[in-house]
Amino acid sequence: MPLCRSAARRAAGKDAGRSRTRCGASRTRTLPVVMTGRRDVGHVFHTGLLATIPRAIPIPIPYDIEIMALFRKRTKPIKLRSMEQLEELARSGQPLFVDFWQHNNPQCRKMEGIIGELADEFAGDAIVVRADITRVPDVFEKFKVKSTPTFMVVTGSDSSSGVDLKWRAGGLIKKDQLIHQLESAVSKS
Repeated sequence: MPLCRSAARRAAGKDAGRSRTRCGASRTRTLPVVMTGRRDVGHVFHTGLLATIPRAIPIPIPYDIEIMALFRKRTKPIKLRSMEQLEELARSGQPLFVDFWQHNNPQCRKMEGIIGELADEFAGDAIVVRADITRVPDVFEKFKVKSTPTFMVVTGSDSSSGVDLKWRAGGLIKKDQLIHQLESAVSKS
């Protein structure tokens, strides 16, 4: 596979003392790139390495695929702002999956991607909510949350508290277990 122009020059012995490429990017190692030999190439930088690619590459798209389905916006968890908002969401009739978290906790940051995937997978069936301890401490006190991350599945109720706790767990939990709890809550509602 041919190298990019500056790497090919170095391999041939020319410009052996140069530390920068033609575009000014520092190079720590060479990257093999297919040369097109055309003038309509653009330069792409990736971690300080230079690669050349054609500016316009036609991509055939089958007509039976909806183009907008490829760029569907993912559903994100709702950021909880108050206890009233939680009670209002519980009255919607759908089960709530609540993630109690802190921004400076590494375990909470690990679970953030999984919670985002749950929100996208259960869009329309359940509501996924994230409660930050710094923004809604009253919710943490109401549910007696002592550590983060803590996960709960709650539903709306007719009692004065407004919500019924169905399931609770803390710490790092596998996605399969979270999906199982949400599916059982959705099937009961």
